[in-house]
Amino acid sequence: MNREIKTICIVGGGSAGWMSAATITKLFPDIKVYLIENPDFKTIGVGESTIAGINSWLDILEIKEEDFMKECDATYKLGIMFKDFYEKDTDKFFYPFQKPYERELPFGKNAWFYKKQMNPALPNSDYAKFIAPITIFADQYKMPKKPEEIPGLNAQQDIAYHFDATKFGQWLKNKFIKPNKIVHILEEIKSIETDENGIKTLNKKYTADLFLDCSGFNSILMEKIGCKKNKAPSKVLINNQAWTAHVPYDQVNKKEEMKPYTLCTAINNGWVWEIPTWGRLGVGYVHSDKYIETNDALVQFQKYLKNKGYEYKNLKYKLVKFDTYRHDKMFVKNVCSIGLASSFIEPLESTGLFTVHDNLLALARCLQRHRVITQLDRDSFNVYTNVKYDGYVDFVAMHFYATARKDTKYWKHFRDNSVLDLSYNKQEEIFLDIHARMIENFYSSQYGFHYIAAGMNYDPLDLMSPQAFRDDYQEAIKLRDDWVTKIEELVKKEPTHFEYLKNKIYG
Repeated sequence: MNREIKTICIVGGGSAGWMSAATITKLFPDIKVYLIENPDFKTIGVGESTIAGINSWLDILEIKEEDFMKECDATYKLGIMFKDFYEKDTDKFFYPFQKPYERELPFGKNAWFYKKQMNPALPNSDYAKFIAPITIFADQYKMPKKPEEIPGLNAQQDIAYHFDATKFGQWLKNKFIKPNKIVHILEEIKSIETDENGIKTLNKKYTADLFLDCSGFNSILMEKIGCKKNKAPSKVLINNQAWTAHVPYDQVNKKEEMKPYTLCTAINNGWVWEIPTWGRLGVGYVHSDKYIETNDALVQFQKYLKNKGYEYKNLKYKLVKFDTYRHDKMFVKNVCSIGLASSFIEPLESTGLFTVHDNLLALARCLQRHRVITQLDRDSFNVYTNVKYDGYVDFVAMHFYATARKDTKYWKHFRDNSVLDLSYNKQEEIFLDIHARMIENFYSSQYGFHYIAAGMNYDPLDLMSPQAFRDDYQEAIKLRDDWVTKIEELVKKEPTHFEYLKNKIYG
């Protein structure tokens, strides 16, 4: 089982397959790689939104944004805008990928919450603007011409992308695969032969020292060696399907709709994403068939699009069904699962592509230590990926269970059900003592927990803080508010997201 890795076989194309192939050929050119792809396989085609973590992977592969963006209809993503998640028809709030900027903010991180206590009518959307200046750019659909001049912004780490995931996979294939002479095989996997080490051969002829399962939801290699999906997370996150469509820009105002963020709007029985790529607007309605019939969900989705002013009648609608799940072990014997073959969390927070590049970097850490994968390497990989996955389930659950909505049975589900009863692992950590968690981890959370918590009206401070503290914070609040006003004036002179892309990327 613990033999030297000289050959790797990747099963499945799409984003996961080609990202895997690019990673291995770039970082381990001495390893022979071949990719087997079913010529009739159709990609899901909705993986259009990334989070800032992709930048580490791009840096390691020495991929610059100017290289791929034009080829993949890419736009920038400063964060995620959430609308109507806390209450229906209320102020929206922003989750910027920029980390909190604390300089010039005397008395530390809690100043905004004192501001909120002294001004209860203050919208929760003010929090992100107060903490992260890139929010002000997002509010005005602007991009900074000189990102290095924005206080606290690391443009190489704090800005993500929207793009056509299928085109991105093909771009990777052309850039990394052909020059490195990877063996690309167009063939359906009809038989999988196993032994005590895992996979022995595919179609009775293809062998390898390590197999990467990139076969999507089917996870054909993992299933074959006896790894069943753990669907317990679906008890916590109940959405299980999505109606998707592409809105051409000739039906909308491209300059206005090309926002530098993903818009997520909560509606009757789920939520709708709007993702602006350069060539079109990607939209989708994520919902649960437990609370609405599939056809009724389509009608609801079309009503949303109509109210937005989009021409909805002639769009091509696609239904994507899914489960929120993970394999309890994502690396077993000589099979390592990547992307959808390993796990899936419902689309909120754009974790789909994240699991691809994050799992790949975890695998690379195993391979760089030595070319023999030991059981310790597999165990380390599994612990790392499971902790990451469970943390994101916690994070995504926060968006739903912290709601105050009660207008439909769907939203009442989250208000009325105990996460302790539904928990499959450690979901209760968020909800058992949210006050303590926010005090201890409010700003250190890698998941942006504090941005969501503030938007959902959670306050980490005691309700009635001593007046002396409140007086002291008045000065801090005044200084930061003046600072925000100055940035708002500066942002007015900056280019729109559309103008910035046109000048820098698309010409």
